[in-house]
Amino acid sequence: ATSGIGRSLSMTVHGMGATVIAIGRSRRKLSELREELGRARVVTVLADNVDLESVSRAAEEIGSVTDHLDYLVNNAGIHYGFQVFIPP
Repeated sequence: ATSGIGRSLSMTVHGMGATVIAIGRSRRKLSELREELGRARVVTVLADNVDLESVSRAAEEIGSVTDHLDYLVNNAGIHYGFQVFIPP
């Protein structure tokens, strides 16, 4: 939720009055998002989707602030910092 589609969607639905639970790997970027949205109706959770323990802790943290989710957007970006081999 700290960049790209996730950030844009978080900002859009927050602007429509939704409470946003934003999950990201960067504490700094999560803090920046929270400040930009204004802290009201924003929960940030530090987690890395490739680490099962991190995801489990995030689920517990989210469960401590709400008993349900109306919508879930599971979105992860792709890093283009590597070469992709395309066979001939």
